[in-house]
Amino acid sequence: YGELKNSRRLASALVKARTRTPIATIDDFLAVVRPLFGREREKKELA
Repeated sequence: YGELKNSRRLASALVKARTRTPIATIDDFLAVVRPLFGREREKKELA
């Protein structure tokens, strides 16, 4: 995720989420990272 502008925030959010519950599906992953991206850049950044 180093090429993303907010890579540290993204990594931090993923680590916090993994400590609560395992990220087993893509839906779990998206639930964690979607709030970090603006609606207008979401599809480009998550591609």
